[in-house]
Amino acid sequence: MIGETETTSRAARLRKWRDAARVTWLVIVVAFVTRYVGRHWVEIRDFSSRLSVLTSLAVVITTIAGKYVVSEQARVSTRCLGREFGHLEMFWLYSASDIVKYVPGGIWNALARVKLYADREMTLRGSSRAFGLEKFWQVTGAFFTGIIFLLPTWVDTLDPTTPVDGLPLLMLGWSLTVVAWWLTTAAGSRVIAGVKLSPVVSARALSDQFLVAVLLGLGVWLPWAAITSSAEANMAVAIGAFALGRAAGYVAIFAPAGIGIREVVSLWAMNSIAPSEVATFAVGANRVLTAVADLGGFGVAASLNSFLHRVSSPAESPPSPDLMPYPNSNGSAASIPLTDPSDTDNGDVTPDEDPV
Repeated sequence: MIGETETTSRAARLRKWRDAARVTWLVIVVAFVTRYVGRHWVEIRDFSSRLSVLTSLAVVITTIAGKYVVSEQARVSTRCLGREFGHLEMFWLYSASDIVKYVPGGIWNALARVKLYADREMTLRGSSRAFGLEKFWQVTGAFFTGIIFLLPTWVDTLDPTTPVDGLPLLMLGWSLTVVAWWLTTAAGSRVIAGVKLSPVVSARALSDQFLVAVLLGLGVWLPWAAITSSAEANMAVAIGAFALGRAAGYVAIFAPAGIGIREVVSLWAMNSIAPSEVATFAVGANRVLTAVADLGGFGVAASLNSFLHRVSSPAESPPSPDLMPYPNSNGSAASIPLTDPSDTDNGDVTPDEDPV
């Protein structure tokens, strides 16, 4: 009894320190941004005048597209735990829980998603594992894709004035990165969710994250190209830098939506290519437009889900996996093999148990 009390007290103290760290971090970020804007206002106003409405809209659209691909990864993660969701349904669930990441605390995104899953007949354990698996894929995917896109710059093969002497090293680096990424995905998925992924699902996890990196990275490259030129703005560097920044932002639970951390890491990766003031404006504009995309994606997902639900509401209409009422946990099986058929230890699932 005394031991339980001490554990509870220690956990409470830890939460207080964590909350204090989050508030302190937000104060530091706000103070830094205010100071920077005050010192560089003329420069920021000049750059903003070059950022057209069309370019801003393109950033929002590509960001929403990237988030849709992320929601597809969430759908795959729940299928691995035995629960099938429709495409639009999952996009709605992802967008609804993604909005609360801006609330200080760092865990509201997780709590919101787990509750949404649990409301749709997933067990608390299955919901937590599915969300953990999705986040693991996002962190590792962002990290390894960042390395893939930045490797050419690191081995100096993008400089047209020099021979491509680093090509063998580049190919070796890419090969090792992909192998490490594949092994990390397989091992981590087994530890986090208790599932042994089939090669098809492992490939899906990697390819989806690669596409996510490209779509979200364009959100940095487009403002960069708008205020300089497409020739000066290095697309590979923008994608790789933003991917590394996302990876760091995901694990910085004290920073709501990774604010500050994502930008610092992205700027570090862009430092050798882009002038600091250009890079700072590009990642800053991306932060603002990403918030717009989060709200826009939420609105689009909610509107589509609501509209399709209304037009399919008559009793004679066949049920759709994208609409309510949601299929139960014993719904249709996935169309692709989710786990290795030879694996008999698929987490905690046994033939006599519910699949989630």
